[in-house]
Amino acid sequence: MLMPEDYIINRRRHELNGALDWKNTYKKLTRSEKNTFINLISNNKVVKEDIKKVSSNKMKRLLSHYIEFNKSIIY
Repeated sequence: MLMPEDYIINRRRHELNGALDWKNTYKKLTRSEKNTFINLISNNKVVKEDIKKVSSNKMKRLLSHYIEFNKSIIY
């Protein structure tokens, strides 16, 4: 259950709106990147500073899905 919660709950709505990109990008991560990624999302609160901390563009792309999801809840 690493995918953003809204992508899982509203699977049909996000099929073409982020979930596929998330899945494809996640598959491209190295084992080390996956471990780092899991640590970053484990507190269930991804912030922009987390994206700035990583050097991998793949991880930046994945983490951005969590930022967009959080923004949609706040607004």
